[in-house]
Amino acid sequence: MKENKKVAIVTGGASGIGAAIVDVLSIDGYQVNILDKQVPLRTIKRTRVNYHHIDLKSKSVIKLVVKELLDRYDHISVLINCAGVYPSVHLEKYTDELWQECFAVNIFAPFWLTQAVVPSMKKYGWGRIINITSGAVYLGSRDPGYSASKSALNGLTKSLQEFSQI
Repeated sequence: MKENKKVAIVTGGASGIGAAIVDVLSIDGYQVNILDKQVPLRTIKRTRVNYHHIDLKSKSVIKLVVKELLDRYDHISVLINCAGVYPSVHLEKYTDELWQECFAVNIFAPFWLTQAVVPSMKKYGWGRIINITSGAVYLGSRDPGYSASKSALNGLTKSLQEFSQI
């Protein structure tokens, strides 16, 4: 028998804005699954919250975790892509590795997660995907990788609005 019918995934839910989102969803009756490489800053006391230690830079790990969640719950109701990498490094010192990490976490992971959960949302006729971007999309920031990757996430979000009727 499958568990709770209100199931959410929150990336970056171990701290900051993501942790606040986890609290609200949990209070609202969602079974919340935090996907984060950072251990939660506070003890998870809510019974409807699970923490999954995951490297969001890995497509194969993301696919495996989502498959496990779908096997357990049969669907995902809400996906909130809140995780973000902000190295705060100026352009002259930016490495290819930092650039790739920003894009892996800030745009590739949300894309892979969206691809993985949309079929279950369509099957159940309902679902919500929320992508957390930044004012850096419009204003820029000291970190070029962060601004560029969050801008890409903004573009993905707009595309999903145009083509997704869940």
